[in-house]
Order: sequence, then structure tokens, then C-alpha cells
Amino acid sequence: MDIQKKVAFFIEKQFPAIYREYGPELVKLVEEYYRFLEDDSRQSHYNNRRLFEYRDISTTLNSMLIFFKNKYLADLPLDEENVSFLVRNILDLYNRKGTKEGIILFFRIFYQEDAEVYYPAQQILKPSSSKWQTGVYLQLFPNDNKFLDVDGNEYTYADLTSRNIVGTLSGARAAVNSINLVQIKGTPTPVLFVDALQGNFTKYDDINTLIDGKVVTFGRVNGSLSGFNVNDPAGQTNIRKGSIFDVVSDGGRGGKAIVTGVSTNPTGQVEYNVLDGGFGYTVENTKLIVSNQSIIMDNTERVFVVGERLRDTNGNSGIVIGQNDFSVGVLMDPGDEFVIGPNISTDDRNPNIIITNLGSQAVAITDITPVNNTSPGNNFADTGVQSDVKISPLLNPEVVSLITDPIADFLNVQLLGEDIASGGTSTNLVDYNSGSGTMSGSEPAPNFFTVLSDAFDLTPFNIGRIDEFINTSPGNDYRNDVFALARDEVMQNFDRYDQIISFDPPESASAFSVDEIITEDVTGKSGKILEIDQDKGTIKVRPYSYYGFTGNDIIGTLAGQFAVLDVSTDYNSKQFGDNAVIESITDFAEGRVETAAIYNSGYGYVDLADAYLADDDGAVITRGQINVVSQGITSGYWADFSSHLNGYRKTLADDGEDEYYDGGMKVQDSDFYQEFSYQIKSTLPLQNYEKALKENVHLAGTKLFSEFYFRYKNESTLGINFTRLFNDNGKGTPLDQQDPQAISTDITNLYVDSTEITSDNRILRSGQTSYSIGPQGGVTSINEGTALTFVVNTSNHPGGTLYWHVSRIEDFTFDSGNVIMSGDNGYFQIIPTADSTTEGSETFTVTLHTGSGTGPVVATSPEITINDTSTA
Repeated sequence: MDIQKKVAFFIEKQFPAIYREYGPELVKLVEEYYRFLEDDSRQSHYNNRRLFEYRDISTTLNSMLIFFKNKYLADLPLDEENVSFLVRNILDLYNRKGTKEGIILFFRIFYQEDAEVYYPAQQILKPSSSKWQTGVYLQLFPNDNKFLDVDGNEYTYADLTSRNIVGTLSGARAAVNSINLVQIKGTPTPVLFVDALQGNFTKYDDINTLIDGKVVTFGRVNGSLSGFNVNDPAGQTNIRKGSIFDVVSDGGRGGKAIVTGVSTNPTGQVEYNVLDGGFGYTVENTKLIVSNQSIIMDNTERVFVVGERLRDTNGNSGIVIGQNDFSVGVLMDPGDEFVIGPNISTDDRNPNIIITNLGSQAVAITDITPVNNTSPGNNFADTGVQSDVKISPLLNPEVVSLITDPIADFLNVQLLGEDIASGGTSTNLVDYNSGSGTMSGSEPAPNFFTVLSDAFDLTPFNIGRIDEFINTSPGNDYRNDVFALARDEVMQNFDRYDQIISFDPPESASAFSVDEIITEDVTGKSGKILEIDQDKGTIKVRPYSYYGFTGNDIIGTLAGQFAVLDVSTDYNSKQFGDNAVIESITDFAEGRVETAAIYNSGYGYVDLADAYLADDDGAVITRGQINVVSQGITSGYWADFSSHLNGYRKTLADDGEDEYYDGGMKVQDSDFYQEFSYQIKSTLPLQNYEKALKENVHLAGTKLFSEFYFRYKNESTLGINFTRLFNDNGKGTPLDQQDPQAISTDITNLYVDSTEITSDNRILRSGQTSYSIGPQGGVTSINEGTALTFVVNTSNHPGGTLYWHVSRIEDFTFDSGNVIMSGDNGYFQIIPTADSTTEGSETFTVTLHTGSGTGPVVATSPEITINDTSTA
């Protein structure tokens, strides 16, 4: 029903005309009185006309929500921000009460947790005490498991179980329930699970206990993940409060944080799209150069040139990065900033163009935005740091070897002495390195008679075209358009350009299309057509090769094969390494993470380390700094070994292994393995949800159990391996301690007891990374000066560059380099030096590395023989 809320404007019409004419003060008084009644929320008139709104949960008062909550959400966790939504949808939960789906829905609604529901009745065969306990743990510094009292008596962790401990700094007390080892970066790290906690343990607490009346210290608390401090003004937007993300930091694994606060103010941020990837870029040297100031002006004539310098009368200067009809984007020199007032002009024209805000010159400024360095982060101020701006693996990759020595450094070196012409020797023929630069070759003091191969070194480059930018900071608080350039300042120096190909007959050019990919016969080189001139019979192409097309026939994608008349260089085009086209779009959004709380502490984190929150795809949500200062938060663990495994079984394999856990069926023996039992697997402690769950979705006559479900993303072969220190037969030997190199699956689920494949099951996971390297065709020998191709094959390679290294560096010009990868396969070539020395046959091997040329060796080739084909 539609009730009119405002009636004061009807009051005047209710009075007879005589009152309106001779008593307007009375009419006005009554009218104002009614305005007061309908505008003051404390008055009955105001509320009476809104009763139909108050009865609707969607439009009711905030103060009324508690009554809806008490009626429809009684005994459920109170979430004040979502009461309205929950009341309107709670029927779905009640209709599923007592079912597996109802429990899962309960966790998702009130805890934003994807819990699993497991029915033990499915596996009743073997007895188990089923003692499952929640609590906290203490991650200690690694030690040798040897501890002494004042009399020199030696103890191990086997003597600490079930004892009371105290922290020397915090005074916190607890009882040790169990002791585990967690493999963190290959180092066994002790973790104490405790009960009856009183107080809070802190970092650097020594763990003391009394044994036979004497104090024994069992290690020192390293601390666990306890806080995440957001310090990223340029994090992702549109994040919802209550979202849970992984905490990613060097060394740490398994930590999670829940978003507790997000921004509500819109902020301008930039998205970078690659419209044309160009060619001639390298991953190592490519920079994303972004404007940090915008000069707002009428620029329909596009009077500026990208790359030219602007300078104001105060000496501030910057480089033009881009322009449109309304603004010019400038990258200012570090510390400089343009402001309204001083004239700004071009720096190298004759005459220079002057722009001003006074309107008296030919070009007038409307506004100048403040300097904004928030995107793309550390790479912005020409520092060369690429932590925030990276490009994905290059498309159309090619390896080319180049001399990077700047020739200008040697222009003033005198090459010939005065007495050389008469057959004498001159003292000024030695040590060209005495100039402003140093030659890169192996000869320490090159002179006029030094061969070029000894004076200069060839450097291999893996070049290609850009596919996309990854992990690029979007920045924040941008007010206007942002312009960006992708530039490889190393490759740009080699002056490689697009090419113009002419055909015979000229009409052959009309058979092609712009953006068509063409291939050169014989060489197999490819490229993209940029322009077509049918009158001249030419096409402008961008070759995807450093040296470009050479004049062989051109084969089109659809057009067929055509004879080439000539190939020339287009010096009007942009150079390789500076010819990509980048689109930067400024968008406005809100919902950036401002605060987050630790949801699961995980293992291996370092106090005050830089970290970031990441979603399931690994995308960065926000950055910050972590605190690792107290005990860790857990969701539960098996409290004794009979509940964990109830014994060992001897292995029948003759492989030297001692024992392993049999996680098969269980005999009906306890409340856990019964038809009326069910188990919730979650990272939440049981006490967080037990009362609410039992009062709302628990089915009468059933019994609830909980299980600690630890799930994390394993990003390297050095995963975290969950191991037990003690077993129930008192031997004190580790249970199923697995090589951390073997735990290499992408997602690892850690249960202390499970029929799933876990690190306690001693079963290697599918998806394990492997590498192999060998010569193409399986050859076993190679002649001097002959190229040999090596083939690399990988399985589940996590990404990143692979490197090769030759064992006998004295026999090769290049003894290392990058592997050219395509998916899980790759190749590279090596050439033994063809010298004039007779040394007989020699052998070498090639190793494959990750991380760097000196990183871990993941594969080694068979031994190859170098045949001595030289003539002394």
C-alpha cells in the first residue's frame, strides 16, 4: 500500500477562506506543526505513515533488524551487515536442515568457509579412538633435538609430551599435547601442539618445563603468522568484506587471511593492454614507461612528438609519452613537477613551442594534474627494477648473439703509430682499454693486431614480441588519461627497423592483406604486413627476426607464393624494442582491501616480511607486511596416535623402508565410526561453530565430529611435508618422513588421518615435475666448429626460464645460455671452438638449471665427445 508520508502541504486547503485571508499566522502555525510531526522520526505521525515499510525486511529501520533476527535467525551467528539478506534467504537453509547440503550452506553463509562433510559409516572396519582436538601450536626455531638441564642430563622432545610448559618472556602456560615436525624449505622444524592455554606465547619465548625438579629449556618460539598490515594503495578493487585469500610471503606456506575492511571511495586506476606486441623485446630489459603528469589543453593539432622533452621556466622537465585531443602525458624527471604558472615549452625545436596558462600564447593550458607515481610501481622512475612490471613469455622468440660494446667509447683511440708505415713498431698500439670504456673480450690489453673475436664478446639475447603485461600495478587516484610505452633500451640501440618488400610484377602486392602473416621461402622467417602500396607494388612488413627478410620468395597465409624484387629498410619506422603499441585505460572502482585478519597461520613465515594476499589463481589482491609474533591458529589435529593410525604395518617391499601407515577401513569401535556420526572438515576450530550448528542444522540423534583440513597451494618442489616425530610403539622414529622434493603437486591437502593421498601416505602425487636433456638424434660425438642441437623435455614445468651450462668452458665461445621453450619442450645449440691446436678427443656434458645459470641442476646430458678435426 502506498501511504503519503508528507501531508503538511494539504493543511492550508483544510481551512476556510476567511482563516486563510485574515488568520494566515494560525494557518502557518498548524502547517509548521504538521511539518514537525512528519519530519521528526521520534513522532508517532512520522512512524505511523511508515509502518508498511517497517514490516518489510528490505526497508525496515536498522533498529528493527534485531527483531527480525530474533524471529528468523534465532541462535545463529549475528552478522549485522547481512541480516536483511539472510532473513530473505534463510528458508533455503531451514529446508535443508539435517542434510549434507544444509551444513555446507551453513558454513558458506555464516563463515565464508567451504567445509566438507564426511560420514565415517562409509569406512567402518578398523578400530580407532577418534580423539580429535582443536587448539593452538607453537612453531619453534629449528634445533638438534638435544636439551640439557643444569646437571648436564640430556633430554629430547620425547621427554616433553604431556608436560606443562611456560614461556619465559610472556609467562603463558600450556600443556604439550603432541610434537610434530614440519619440513620448511627442507629443514625439519619442531611444532608443539598445546592444550589448556593460559595467556599468549610470544616470539623468542624460551619453552621451559620441570623434569625431576630441574628446569629444562626445549627450544625457543619462532612465532607464527598473527597479523597482516595492508600498505598497498593500488591493490585490486571490487573485493568484498569476508573474502578469504592466501597469504604469500617468501618461505611461508598455508597462511590465509580474511578481509575485514574495504574502501568505499572510488579511485582511478589504470589497465594496460597490448594492442601490438612489436618485435625485438627481451624479458630482462623491457620496461613499461608510464606518464605521471597530464597537461590539460586543446591539443587537437597534436603539436608534440612522443619522446621529446618539455621544460618550464623553473627548470622542471619531462618526456612526452603520449597525447590526445585534450591532454599531453609527460614522464617527469625524478623530483620534478610542472605546476600552473611558469611557461612550459619544447626543448629542442627552432623555434620552440610555448604553452602557458595565461592564454596569451598560441597554446593555452587549462589544468595540470599532480605527479602520480603509483603505477607501474618500482619500475616507474627508470630504476630498472622489474618487481612490479613483468611481461609474459615472448611470442615468436629468436636467439641472436650481439656485441653490446658502445663503439663511441673507442673513437678517440689512435689505431696506427707514426712509424708503422716504415715497418717499425709504435708504443701507442697497446691497451685500447685505457680509453673511456673497456672492451668486453677475453684479451685484457687489446691492440691494433687483436682479432675482433678476442676484443669483443658476443652476448646471446632471446628476443620476440610482447604478449601481455603481468603483475602490473594499476595505480590509484588518477584523474585523467595515462599514456604508456613499452621500451627495450638495450635492443633499441641496435637500430633494427621494419622492412619494405617490392615485388615483380608489382601487382603481386595486391594479393596480400594488412595484418596477414607471411613467411619467407628457404629461411622460414615470418612477419606481419603493416601497410600495402598497390601503386608501387610494395608491402611494409615487421619481420619477426633480427636480420629480417633476405630476398627469397614470400609465401602468404592465403595468397600463395610470390617472387621478391627487392628488400629495403624502412628507416621511418620505429626501431625494434620500441615499436609495441600499449593501450592504457583509466577506470574508477572501489572495494580495495584496507584491513585483514589472520584466518589460518600456516608455517614458515618471517616477522615484518613483505607479503601479499592472492586468490586461488595466484593473482595479487593487495600487498602489505606480516607480523609473526605469537602462537599459531589451528583448526584441529589428532590428539593421540591411536586416533591417528592405531598402529603400523610392516612393508613387504624389499626397499629398505621400515614401516608405513595403513589408512584402510576401520572396525566399528567408537562414537566416530557409527551410522549416526558425521564429520566436518574445515580450517575453523570446532568451538567457533559447534553451538550455532547444533542449534540450527544439526540432526537430532546424530553426533558431530570435526577435522583439521589444511589446504595450501604448493608453488615449488620445496613443499611443506607434515611428519610425525613419535609413534605409538615408543620407538620415537619419524612416521613417513617424505623427501620434500617429492611433494610437488599444485594443491596439497594435509590430513593427519585420511584415505586421501597425503604426505603421510608415502604415495608420490601425480603431476610431479621432471626434466630431461640430450643431444638431438642421440648423437655421441661432434666435430669442432659444428653446431649441435640439444633437446629439453619437461613435465609439469612450473614456468620460468631454464638455463644450460657446458662442463668444458675452455672449448666453447659460449658456455651457457637460455633454453628456448615452447610449452614443455625446448631446444638450444652449442658450437665447440674450431682451434688450431691438436689436443685429441675430449668429452663434455651439458647441465640444465632452474632459477639462473648457477641455479639447481635438474638434469644432465649424456657424455659427448669432441672430435679433434683441427690441423696444427
